[in-house]
Amino acid sequence: MKTNKFLLIIFLCSIELLSFAQVSKEIYEIQGTSSTSPFVSQVVTTTGIVTATYMENNQLGGFFMQSKNGGISGASCGIFVYLGSSSYTVAKGDEVEVTGTVSEYNQRTQISNITNCTVKSHGNVITPTKVVFNENFKTNAERYECMLLQFDQTLTVVSNRNLRQYGQLTLSSKRLKTPTEITLPGSAEFYALRTANYNDQIILDDASTVVYPQPIPFVNANGTRRTGERIDNFVAILDQIAIGYVVYTAENMTFYGNPRPVQPINLGNYNLKVCSFNLKYYLRENFGTGYGPNNQTEADRQHSKILKALLAIDADIYGLVEIQTGQNTIEYLTNALNASVGNDVYAYINDGTTTYGSYTKVGFIYRKDKVATVKELRSNNDGIQNRKKAQCFKLLSNNESFVFSLNHFKAKSGCSSATGDNVDIGDGQSCYNGDRVREANSTISFVNVCATYYNEPDILIMGDLNAYTKEDPLQVFYNYNYTNLQKHFQGESEYSYSYNSEVGCLDHALGNPSLTQQVSGCAVFHINADEPSYFEYDQTPFYDTMYRCSDHDAVVVGLNLGVQNTKTTFESNLTIAPNPTKGTFTIANACGSRLTITDLLGRFYYTTILTTDNETINTTLPQGVYLLNFTLGSKTTTKKIIIQ
Repeated sequence: MKTNKFLLIIFLCSIELLSFAQVSKEIYEIQGTSSTSPFVSQVVTTTGIVTATYMENNQLGGFFMQSKNGGISGASCGIFVYLGSSSYTVAKGDEVEVTGTVSEYNQRTQISNITNCTVKSHGNVITPTKVVFNENFKTNAERYECMLLQFDQTLTVVSNRNLRQYGQLTLSSKRLKTPTEITLPGSAEFYALRTANYNDQIILDDASTVVYPQPIPFVNANGTRRTGERIDNFVAILDQIAIGYVVYTAENMTFYGNPRPVQPINLGNYNLKVCSFNLKYYLRENFGTGYGPNNQTEADRQHSKILKALLAIDADIYGLVEIQTGQNTIEYLTNALNASVGNDVYAYINDGTTTYGSYTKVGFIYRKDKVATVKELRSNNDGIQNRKKAQCFKLLSNNESFVFSLNHFKAKSGCSSATGDNVDIGDGQSCYNGDRVREANSTISFVNVCATYYNEPDILIMGDLNAYTKEDPLQVFYNYNYTNLQKHFQGESEYSYSYNSEVGCLDHALGNPSLTQQVSGCAVFHINADEPSYFEYDQTPFYDTMYRCSDHDAVVVGLNLGVQNTKTTFESNLTIAPNPTKGTFTIANACGSRLTITDLLGRFYYTTILTTDNETINTTLPQGVYLLNFTLGSKTTTKKIIIQ
């Protein structure tokens, strides 16, 4: 009898131990509602529908599955099953029962050390959970870990930096603007946008462990995937790995939008086309210094790409930035342009410099059948030499002229050597902002001297100013009534450079009032900033196209010299809406003008320079009638607004 009781006790204990060692749980129970599973290191059995498999060589080594009947609020009902070297085979749509050990791998809850994986049925369908991604999504993303999701929106590619090396694109709910492109440095709006941009990014990964995967994933027939392209209603698996949340595509994707341009557009009815273009260390000699081409082969590749770009731009005057000092390189490029068009129509301006290593300058190439130079080239050597020059050009067809000021301001790099007001203070302008402000003020003084020297009042300032639209150096120009031509004609959407998933304008075209009235259009030729860097000349394979011939886009301006354009006559086009308003209103078609708000007695309330063609003004004015006074050069106009 005692023996039977002893055996019964052993039997019951065995059942209890087995129960503790292996439990049946729903996926949402395994996931739990916190960042880690409550069943870590325990053996569980669970059932789900396979939503995606990644079991090929160099993939994740397993599959994702999801509860057929969903789960509970706050807990994910999807999980990853790591098969490792086991021989189990499953397919999308299979209902499977899995037994294994719960673990946390790179922040992902998964089941591994699989002892059972039984397919119970086939052809099952899991409906994706609809979500909307924005800067707040990651706060609650744990509840969607390993689930099949449909992003019920349009997502935009904002970075392709890691596409070739890691098979990754960065997606966002919108095109992300560099904060100081649209907000004042150091302002509350700046800090808010910087945080929002950081959170409004998620990585699309190829689910491969291979570095430099072949073929490169996600690309089109041209081998590219440009930033600014979009995708609608994207269906994907959300995963969490060491770098954060990523998504793996679960269905075929169709990207659209932002195609490669073939020539600049939206320049209006011009009689002269000019451009500014940073060539990213265009060299023809003295290679291997760490800047520009390392050898002759790379230099020839660089030349081929840049030449194609210049021919596509088809400018009458090229303002070239980062072209090698001396005359040999600019002469070589000029001869190549002439050879390409089959006629001796291009000439360059000899600035008297000599080649000095890989140092670069700014320089002009122009069509001598369209324009002629007036007097001599002028140089402003405040700061770095050979980086700020001006030339007066005369249009041969009507003898109208203008002064073209070409510039390359101090870069936002080498911050460890910065001192004084050049130190990065964290307001978004990076280091050497003090130098760039001084360069801007120097440029204003310089062009005023040039206006007298050439006896020409119309001034166009262009170049790589290494400052975004709302930063201090640009404010210098706005304070002197220069109009930001890109923003004036294209609005807030324009950009010339991409960095850390954000875009903005480092390259600018600025016109004084008399010049601005003769501008028919201004646009950026987006052949570089949106393209993956593996299209550059020093990469293998070599793509002999103009795309990614530099890291900056070219800024192109259409001039209708001698003709005043109604687009820039702000008195007749200026609008204010809504009016009446409770305090917030938008001013259209007054870019470049100074706005001053007073009451009917002339008491001052507010002033600013309008830097875009659609500028929103937020006020806290008390109820009443106010005067909005606009000044653009010698012209003024006044509008009334009612604050309710």
